[in-house]
Amino acid sequence: MGAAGFRRLFPALALLGSCTSVQLGPQSLAGTEWRVTEIDSRPTPGGPDFAMQFQATQWHGGFGCNGMSAEYRLAGNVLTIGRTDGQQFVPGRIIATERDCSSTPTGPFEGDAIAILVKPMTVRFSSAHRMTLANDAGSIKLELRR
Repeated sequence: MGAAGFRRLFPALALLGSCTSVQLGPQSLAGTEWRVTEIDSRPTPGGPDFAMQFQATQWHGGFGCNGMSAEYRLAGNVLTIGRTDGQQFVPGRIIATERDCSSTPTGPFEGDAIAILVKPMTVRFSSAHRMTLANDAGSIKLELRR
């Protein structure tokens, strides 16, 4: 994708122009790793269990307890996590390990994150290294690791 197309898709990053070292867009989420810094305005404990990764069409995430995976689609500034069932992409379908996290300090983060992830999310960038995913269920703030 050329710079002009990228700026149309993500106007907030267009303001940063050539000052950015990373330009993110539909084709370039692939290969990025993010640290989850907040879920619904609550800072996370951090560490490797609070992360999201994007591959070519695959998404992997963790929010303190279980590991999760799915496919993702990015259309404009809307990110949808789900799975292809036959020929159709079904939003909200996420595969996860099944550890009981309810009694752990991180349990509430995971439940809140899942509630957000199963619905299409608006993608907003506050800088080239900070991204927020949001919908009517809440928001997830991320910081680029690579």
